[in-house]
Amino acid sequence: MGQNNREKHSKLKVTAQTGREKTEVALRIRDAAIAAAINAVAFSDPNGLLTYVNPSFLKMWGYRDDNEVLGRSAASFWHTTENIRQVRDALRYDGCWNGELVAVRSDGTLFNVVLSAAVIADDDGTPLCLMASFVEVTERREAEAALAYRERQYRSLVDAMFEGVAIHELVFDETGNAVDYRILDTNPAYEKYTGLTKDQSQGKLATDLYGTAKAPYLDIFAPIAQAGGHYEFETYFPPMDKHFRISVFSPNHGQFATIFIDITHSKQHEEALRQSEEKFRQLLEHSPVAICISNTNGDIELLNNRFIEVFGYTRADIPDLATWFLRAYPDPSYRKVVMDTWETTVQRPRQEEKPVGHDEYRVICKDGRECITEFITSIIDGKNLVIMNDVTERKMALQQIEYLNTALAARAAELESSNRELDSFSHTISHDLRTPLTNISGYAQLMQEMYGDRLDDQAIDFLREIAGATERMETMIESLLKFSALSRQPLQKVRVDLNAIAANVITELQLTAPQRRVQFIAPDRIQAQGDPTLLRIVMANLLGNAWKYTAKRESTVIRFGITELDGRKVYYVRDNGVGFDKKLADKIFTPFHRLHKAEDFQGTGIGLATAQRIIHRHGGEIWAEGEVDKGATFYFTLADD
Repeated sequence: MGQNNREKHSKLKVTAQTGREKTEVALRIRDAAIAAAINAVAFSDPNGLLTYVNPSFLKMWGYRDDNEVLGRSAASFWHTTENIRQVRDALRYDGCWNGELVAVRSDGTLFNVVLSAAVIADDDGTPLCLMASFVEVTERREAEAALAYRERQYRSLVDAMFEGVAIHELVFDETGNAVDYRILDTNPAYEKYTGLTKDQSQGKLATDLYGTAKAPYLDIFAPIAQAGGHYEFETYFPPMDKHFRISVFSPNHGQFATIFIDITHSKQHEEALRQSEEKFRQLLEHSPVAICISNTNGDIELLNNRFIEVFGYTRADIPDLATWFLRAYPDPSYRKVVMDTWETTVQRPRQEEKPVGHDEYRVICKDGRECITEFITSIIDGKNLVIMNDVTERKMALQQIEYLNTALAARAAELESSNRELDSFSHTISHDLRTPLTNISGYAQLMQEMYGDRLDDQAIDFLREIAGATERMETMIESLLKFSALSRQPLQKVRVDLNAIAANVITELQLTAPQRRVQFIAPDRIQAQGDPTLLRIVMANLLGNAWKYTAKRESTVIRFGITELDGRKVYYVRDNGVGFDKKLADKIFTPFHRLHKAEDFQGTGIGLATAQRIIHRHGGEIWAEGEVDKGATFYFTLADD
């Protein structure tokens, strides 16, 4: 039994030694691990005095030897005592603490540390020591601060941007195909351009937000969100009735950002400008004058229809000014004159920003014709706009006018000479013809008075015939003198009431034959512009004619009225008299030419010729229409009507 007890005691001793050795090995392994740990590790006694620090601790705090730190209060290595009190309270009540503190290096610089601390106690709960590990997070904090700063800068920049900005993420179906996208964030300009607030937009699907069956522009956005890249485009967006210019890129895989501006006003302005330019081009193309536009290089950019019509050249014929000068001015000497003038009046003023003048040249057309052309040049948007007027006909007309003026001057001289001759003729009629007529009439009357009782009836009839003939001759001479005087009498044009004149003439005629039954029909008021004295002569002759040639009618109807022909007023006098043969209408206004026998109707044959001369002096026309035994109508116009 004793032997057994010794063996048993021997086994227990060996076992105890083996367990202690294992514990010591484990402790050495732990110490070696702590000493080699990357994180800083420190132990302190229950009073907070450091009893151990590993090399990482010394390196982190900037000390060379642990003798510089062992025995010091753990609180001396931290920046704020307030935080240390919080740590102590947590360790006292909770037995552990995790958090971030600001530490102080040996050189006084501060750095951020994440601290994990725990109380090590015995089985009775009595604190044996404190263990803490430290991880420096200064670089992380700086990186986070820098990132936060950049984020604030980015947000400030985005919020201040004139352009609208929106961040989106793609939404996929079960097969992995992008079917929509969600709005993640927007800036204030997004609301300005779309009218949608951030609260209305954020987190919404595009189809719901914009009310469309398919997500707008998904075919553009999805490839960029998935593969990266950048794309810009302009579009009209029907849900908002606006035009946008959009730039899209991918900030992260599966996401895309759009930067856009509202270009509706610009598009409207561009469209208005396009329409204006189109109208201007149409105006140029269909202008009634020839127009050519050339640029500063001398290239011809436009020849309008009238240019091609007048000159025959197309842009294929004259692509530039150099070709134009060669073809339009084939004569070298004249071409040099034209080009020198062009340089002086167009090119040099253009360079000196002076007004451009205009000139006149002889242009040879494509078919060989020569056109006298007026050139008027303007500078519009740096281009030459040349208006070309073909003045060939105008020049010919001016030459014709000059010829006619010369002929008119000669005619006026002839007329003046004729007037002098007419005055002389009138003097001759007044004195040289009237004297013999007076003698004949006087002697015939004297013979009748002195020898009437001795003469037979036939002789008496002869004397009466002589007296009547001389009286008719005197009347014709008087009428002729009055007719010639019409050409020299000046016109005094005023407003004239022709109806009042006509009524007065009819009244006078009625007094000469009160027994006649005459119906005179006329409007209440007919006014015209002319000489009242001369127009009364016209009315007296026309109404007197009607009165005379209706004398054999039991019932006479004379009308005076007004009608319209080709936009002009036409006055007329109509009767139901004997009329005339319409074949003789062109002779009715010939002086002293009568269509009826003198024994049937008295007169000198000068009345209608007088009326015609007066109407012609008023710039009008007079004509007659009639049929035998069916009456006649005389029409006349006045230029001022």
